Amino acid sequence: MNDDDRELREGFTRLRAEEERGAPAFSALRGHAGHAAAPRRRLLAPLALAAAAVLAAAMLWRRESPPSPPVPPAAAPSAISLDQWRAPTDFLLQTPGRELLSTVPALGRGLPRAITSPMPERSTPS
Repeated sequence: MNDDDRELREGFTRLRAEEERGAPAFSALRGHAGHAAAPRRRLLAPLALAAAAVLAAAMLWRRESPPSPPVPPAAAPSAISLDQWRAPTDFLLQTPGRELLSTVPALGRGLPRAITSPMPERSTPS
């Protein structure tokens, strides 16, 4: 341990002692907490009784009301069968050159016509 560490340790010990002198005792804090919670405890019983009364009144009112007639189920919308359904993103699968991927290449016949056709010439900026 060097001198810098010893000085730091002694400085923190002094700071801790100063904090302890200025802090109130735990028993005093514990006593104040009990006094602060007492008014809340006094209100707890009346609030619980009021909630129970409201719940009982709601249950009685619900029991006295006539039962509502059953609601017929709404007509189901016409369902599309799975063989007719198309995903809204199907167009993304239609990539350029897909005809090359859907056929088996024939050896010795050359490239398909779509690939061998000349590209249109680009106009050069003047």
